[in-house]
Parts: sequence; C-alpha cells; structure tokens
Amino acid sequence: MPRWLLGRGSRLERVAEPSQATAPFTTGALEIPDGDNLTLNLYAVNYSGQPARVDFAVDRLPDSGRAQRFFRQAVTVPAQGAGSLRLDAPPGETIAISVLLPAGLENLVAPSATVVQFFPADAGTLPVVSAPPGAFVPTASPVGGSGGAGDAVRTWGLLDVAQGVAAARPSLVLLAYNTDVESRTITLRIRNFVREVDRFDLLLEQSFTIPAGGTVRFETGEAEGRTVEVSVTGSRRVVPTLLQQQTFLATGETNVLVRYGPEDLADVAAPPQP
Repeated sequence: MPRWLLGRGSRLERVAEPSQATAPFTTGALEIPDGDNLTLNLYAVNYSGQPARVDFAVDRLPDSGRAQRFFRQAVTVPAQGAGSLRLDAPPGETIAISVLLPAGLENLVAPSATVVQFFPADAGTLPVVSAPPGAFVPTASPVGGSGGAGDAVRTWGLLDVAQGVAAARPSLVLLAYNTDVESRTITLRIRNFVREVDRFDLLLEQSFTIPAGGTVRFETGEAEGRTVEVSVTGSRRVVPTLLQQQTFLATGETNVLVRYGPEDLADVAAPPQP
C-alpha cells in the first residue's frame, strides 16, 4: 500500500512504498579514475504525478569475491520534481550503482549518476564518469517472466578489437556482478568473424560461477586484431560489462579504449552456434 508523509506546508503527501513492490536496476561495473576531489552525484527525476521513494546503493566490485556495499540511502522525489544525493567517489576503484524504483513507476522515474572532479586552484569542475538513465538496466524479468532465474542470451554484436603496437597489448575484460541472493553461472562466448566467407569460428567459451552478491573478472588477449562477436548466457541477475583495454608493456599501466555496458546488450532468441 502507499504511505503518507508530512510534506511541504504541513500537507500529507502520498508516497510509493518500495518495500511493497520495487523494480531493481543497476549500472553494472563503472571504473572510477584515480585522482583527488572526486564526488559521486546520484540523481532521480520523477515525471509522475505522485512523490516516489528511490533507494540508491553503491558497491565496490573487487576482481573476485563478494561486492562490498559502502553506501545506501533513500531519497523521496516530489511529483514532477527531482532529488539528489552526494558522496565521495572512491578513486581508482570499480563500482556499481543500484537503484530500487517503485513498481509501476519504472518508466516515470529516471535515475542517473555523475562522477565530478573538482580543481581547487581555479574552482573548475570536470565530469569524468557518467551514467545516464539508459545505463541502469533491470535485474529482474518482467512480470510473468522467470524473475531473473532463467537463462538469457545477450550479445554485444560484432566488435572490432585493436591490433596492438609493439609497446602495448590490447585485451577484452569481462566484469560480471551477481546481484542475486544465490550463486549464478554465466557463460562468455567469443566468436571470430571470418569476413571472407561470412561465418564464425569459435574463439573462446568459458563459464563462471559467481557467488551471491559477488563478482568475477576475466581477461583474454585472444581477440587481438580481430572482429569478434561477444555474447553472454545466464541469469539476468548477473550484470556483465565488457572492457576493451590496452596494457603498456614497459610500465604495466592499462587504459580503457571502449566500455560496452549492460545497456549495450541485445537479447537474442537462442544461443549462437559456433
């Protein structure tokens, strides 16, 4: 049931109660750059005609093991208004931002987030990470679906992977975050596109069992210089992110060339065949 809160002008306002029915969304993995004076701004715009409570949570994602929740807070967003939260962003770490929206208002409440760096010398600011509303993907199936327990086949389509120069080596990195309370298995499949004959050769297929609330990180250099199709099979409660990065051999430093987020995945009807 909805509940009522004392709002402006001592008037009662009707608020959607998330504990009754909520719709979970998450960004998947977001890499925060190193640096000082980093702030994470969390936003929600409410296009509905009633106030809505929005629950934000932020987790650190290690390379493996359980995600570490370090922030959780709710904000009540007024009808046709906006709400915001602000916290320090952890430099050099990988995070995921999750949000619970009132069920029935998923298409009327738009969450977003930005990491902003402040430069005190001249009071300048610079956005360094952005997660628009489309970056928040649902982690449960629609009503009448499997609730996230069944397997889904999703693909990033055909990707061109860099050919490394002498001083650097490109790679693909899978970051997968299990938002479920049970362990889940996800399978990564990479197929090489043979352009001359318009067919695929299986390059890599590997499965990972991820504990409840846990993460996995997997890196491969097999796709260097190729055009590949990358797909994942598994529960929708496992949220995958794919990075194309390069590592400089002299220093061991890496930089991300392209991020393919969970919002970039397309559903396909059946597992692709090698």
